[in-house]
Amino acid sequence: MSKTSKEMIDAVSSAYYGKFFALEDTFSTPVPSIIYHYTNVSSLISIIENKTLWASRAEYLNDASEFQYGLNICRGELKKLANVGAEYEKFVDRINVGMSSTSNSPFVACFCQSGDLLSQWRGYSAHGQGLSIGFHSKPLSELDRVRLENVIYDRRAQVDFHWQHVKLLADAFITTDADLDDEAVLGELVGYTGALERASAIMKDSAFQEENETRIFVSDWSVKPADIRFRSRNNLIVPYIEVPLAKVWSGAIEEVIVGPGPDPDVRVSNIKHFLEIKGLGNIAVKASKCQLR
Repeated sequence: MSKTSKEMIDAVSSAYYGKFFALEDTFSTPVPSIIYHYTNVSSLISIIENKTLWASRAEYLNDASEFQYGLNICRGELKKLANVGAEYEKFVDRINVGMSSTSNSPFVACFCQSGDLLSQWRGYSAHGQGLSIGFHSKPLSELDRVRLENVIYDRRAQVDFHWQHVKLLADAFITTDADLDDEAVLGELVGYTGALERASAIMKDSAFQEENETRIFVSDWSVKPADIRFRSRNNLIVPYIEVPLAKVWSGAIEEVIVGPGPDPDVRVSNIKHFLEIKGLGNIAVKASKCQLR
């Protein structure tokens, strides 16, 4: 007796998730206890007053090539997988169509493991006039829907992860005899492209390794369309979501570091005053030790 669409989908899910989390843990590294979000004063006010962080779709990060970097590695490993045999070739053909026809990319918020890094001040805080907010990572990891991951910079690890991941996903469909011509099964396969895109979003070229970046991920499938908001940046409409911090607010922020722009003493005093008014006088505020030239 042939399987129903639901039976095939359930079998694929069991085969895939039974091994995926172990694979992901193999490539994960411990997240530091404090991670830093580089931003500007307006964003600090918004974070404090609304108790939220913004997470943008991965393909709309400040540097769009970041996301494409990981996706290109994924596509290369899919191409290699297609040469393994006819069944894999059919799988790759179907998933490539899914990846090109829809976006299931995660929503991402970026952090750095150093709160006083010259390259970050130059790149993300208006010539040192911004600041970095030091968050405790443990409370962030306890938020609903959120996963915290360190970015992978090593090329060999990136290739190995994508290869093992696409092979695992393909085997989940092939070994369970899932019919890729079944409309419901094919729709499920397209949904799994989000997992490949999330993996791609934790990969960056080794040239950026100095950043030692950590990222918050919220998977696309867990976000309701009504919760997606939009903002403009560089003539683009950027989709984002708000990540509520109220649940962990009392222990979320450790310190604020003021960038190495002009009048650091005035700016430190100004931010201390703001935090005290907001009932957050326990948060340390200090000036950067970097020097801009």
